[in-house]
Amino acid sequence: MGEIIENHEGLFVGLSSIPIYSNEKFDISNFSNNIIDKTFAQFREELKNNLKDKDQLDDELYKSINFYAFGFFNLITFSFIDDFHFGNFSFRPYNKHIGEGVNNSNFQFQVVNGYNLRYNNENLTTQLEESPFICVCKLKINSSLLIGIGRQVIEEIINELKATYCDQNCRLIISESFSWHEITVILMSDNLTSIMERVKKMRFQTTDTFQWDVDLKNSLASFLTNENTEGINIFTDTESIFGINPKFFGNQLGKKTAFFKNYEKLKIDDEIKISTKIQMKTGHASQIQKEFFENESVKALIEEGLNITSGRSDYTFRYKQNSIINYINFWDLVINDKSIKNVINSNVRKLHSNISMKFNGSVDCKLNTDMHANLFKKLKFSGVEIGVIESQLKKLKVSKEISNSVLTLYTNFNDIICDVNLYCFYIDLKSLLDSLKGIIYRLSNYSSNHDQMFSGNSIFQYRKVTEISKMLLLYIRNFQTAYGNRFLDSKRNGYNLDTKGEFNGGVHQVIHAYDSLFKIASESLRLANISNSKDYLPIASFGDYENGIKASINNLHLNYFQLFQPEFFLFSMIKESINALLDFSWLEKTDDGIQAEELLALGKLKRELAISINSEPSLKNKELLFEYLPPEKIDRKINYFLYYSTFIELIWKDDIETFTFWLWNVYIQTSNLYNIDGTIRIDLFKEHFAAYYISVRHLYLNQDNINQVITTLIKDTITSPDLLFYIFDKTDGEDSVFEECDKLYNYILKNDNEYKILQILTVYKNHANKMKLGDLSDNDFFNKVSKLITTNIVLFKDMIESSGDGGITSYVRKPASGHGIYKDNYSDAVFDPHGGLFVREPNLRKKFLSLRMNIINEARDISYKYKIAFYKKEIEKNKKEGK
Repeated sequence: MGEIIENHEGLFVGLSSIPIYSNEKFDISNFSNNIIDKTFAQFREELKNNLKDKDQLDDELYKSINFYAFGFFNLITFSFIDDFHFGNFSFRPYNKHIGEGVNNSNFQFQVVNGYNLRYNNENLTTQLEESPFICVCKLKINSSLLIGIGRQVIEEIINELKATYCDQNCRLIISESFSWHEITVILMSDNLTSIMERVKKMRFQTTDTFQWDVDLKNSLASFLTNENTEGINIFTDTESIFGINPKFFGNQLGKKTAFFKNYEKLKIDDEIKISTKIQMKTGHASQIQKEFFENESVKALIEEGLNITSGRSDYTFRYKQNSIINYINFWDLVINDKSIKNVINSNVRKLHSNISMKFNGSVDCKLNTDMHANLFKKLKFSGVEIGVIESQLKKLKVSKEISNSVLTLYTNFNDIICDVNLYCFYIDLKSLLDSLKGIIYRLSNYSSNHDQMFSGNSIFQYRKVTEISKMLLLYIRNFQTAYGNRFLDSKRNGYNLDTKGEFNGGVHQVIHAYDSLFKIASESLRLANISNSKDYLPIASFGDYENGIKASINNLHLNYFQLFQPEFFLFSMIKESINALLDFSWLEKTDDGIQAEELLALGKLKRELAISINSEPSLKNKELLFEYLPPEKIDRKINYFLYYSTFIELIWKDDIETFTFWLWNVYIQTSNLYNIDGTIRIDLFKEHFAAYYISVRHLYLNQDNINQVITTLIKDTITSPDLLFYIFDKTDGEDSVFEECDKLYNYILKNDNEYKILQILTVYKNHANKMKLGDLSDNDFFNKVSKLITTNIVLFKDMIESSGDGGITSYVRKPASGHGIYKDNYSDAVFDPHGGLFVREPNLRKKFLSLRMNIINEARDISYKYKIAFYKKEIEKNKKEGK
């Protein structure tokens, strides 16, 4: 890791269907030309206007390439991209690039974001534009092959796809996906039959028929089958969406376009059959029958008679022999004949066509089909376990509503963990449910022992139903958010539209990778005695409308910018893991490990510190202490010092400059830390700065010139003029924040009272050193995660600092309106106070995309290799329990 691979590109695939069961007009040509194409064109123009040199943006980027689709969707749209912002925010109805004009309308859609393109030559845009037929094929790799092996499986499959399926009759674009499937293959050909034959062949591939160089002995499949990996399906599912080039359809009926004439000698296989379904507006059947199906031009193309069908559509009909040509002629009528077009627009809600081909022959292969059923049985919670949880909840006297919601978590998990496509993502949630089960058991047992309940030594000192209910509701919320993340845009959704929420498209591959990294950090630190709870292992989720990255007990919340700009996630992950573990350690109150040693001592130090601050004789010192350490917030503020110090000791001790750079640039793009006029919230800023200053200074305690060291660090790494102003400048005769913190530190250092922050840091620094030099030095996964963080964060920092002419790297907005102000002296990478990092230089955008995709790929590789331990542990545990 650390080397930038510069051949990454992004691929956008948009699937759309119009209109969305409304009374709006069905007008696919208008939809394609004036909604989809306009969305891309306006986005591209806006992007160019915000770049350093708008003429440098590649011509192929954000250019829409459309195909009419067979199946539920009406339109397939391709575009090559250098960032995932467009697909996540702009490809949706009523987006700002269309406005409120007559062309805007509702539509149903799905988004497939892809990256790391592999293809047979570079002229991708032309290849797509000139292909008569295409197929978007989503390939879900068998998770039992990935788990334990990692990305080598994906790489080998891609190489075999290129070698076997790409030739003069069919060209390929292969990209990796963020969604429930790992690979998206775009097949392009002059011959629809050729594409369909290849899709059929993909579905039959097994470990016996596939030509690859992968040793599966360390895979989950090998573990489940006692090393008999013959006959295992390479793919557990495929989803294929076929499309036809709009250039086939002429402007005048009977006068075909030049494009059509070039392909009029196409081999049209009679085995291909096409049928079209019609959903009519209520009460409009007689009009469509009379004005459309009795039209002689239509009757010449379709078989006699309409068929009533089930489902949302009303009628279906088939085309006569030579279906493709008759289908093209039919849609020529719908698109170009004014009278026919008016009939369709007035009476039809939806038109969509299905394509099929006769199945010829079979592939002789041996299939191993039992292993997943045996696995799922061992991963589920048994009916007995769920029954015991129900009885324990009754003892806790919580409401039926909460009790039923808790039980639903377990039944929903049992359902989804049996999904062969999704179980690898939902295993993430098992630890949360195990933790919740353990807490419910212990609370219930303590609730029956009145003396123990009030002794102050229990794991949880809950005695009110409302307190227990709040805790249970937190678990319910965390589970439901994480569950929804891994359900969104999966095949279980069918053709349901995206949520139009935080962003579009599935992120299964990203969220499960980040989840594993966070679990590795939390588990490693737990084993290093920050926490001893065997139940505690948090989950990662996103989109719960929290701002930024935030850890709480049993959950790490991310937003869009941490998902697709992983530099923010990488920097913050260890810090947030330490923060959550500290909170959990205070809560669990165990009698061993860190609780008995460091935390009990720290608890005493905190109490004494609160007394010391209250009894401080110097009014000036007391005011200073109260501002930074008010007694009612000592716990939270001391935790800042603790996790900053531990974070630095574990990860950044040898590179405080990089730590400082990212700490404050993450701060810059966290909008909650600002006032609505765009100014920085001084109260929160001082809180963060005090923790940073005291933690860093404590590490350099033996240096005589420590103030100069910290001053240099700050001036070299903080890019926001506002932050520098509040740190170093004086206002109204008051000391700068830098000078205030210096006085605070000197007070802590020189005061005679023995219970001060410095001693707390000393206790915890010793513990952090012990962790780094002892428990974690041989922790292979933690060291991989640590290397992934430090190597890539340094690369990002170097790229940002070396780009452009320097200058302002914090985006400036008008205080009154919040609209951005364009400045020539912005650097090439600009931190936005509203969130995220915007890259202004086109070539640098490509480098950022490459580095981000490298991070996601390595995170996925670590995740696949790490997760096999979960499965082995669950299987062995359930063997003992007789499952």
